[in-house]
Amino acid sequence: MSGKSVKTALSASTSRRREFLDEDSRLCRVYDERFTRCERCRRLTPVAALFGKHLPPTCGYVLRFR
Repeated sequence: MSGKSVKTALSASTSRRREFLDEDSRLCRVYDERFTRCERCRRLTPVAALFGKHLPPTCGYVLRFR
């Protein structure tokens, strides 16, 4: 995992446990490989944050882009 920026584990399916989420740091343990290692992990775009219904209203992306 790269130390360049904060990398959170986020997936479109928020009801299931994140297998790669480090519970202590709340960071994804396989961030650089997340799209190949986890089929539920999706790229999040401003459009998805604006119009997606799967993100909670408290999500940082939702708060920034809605």
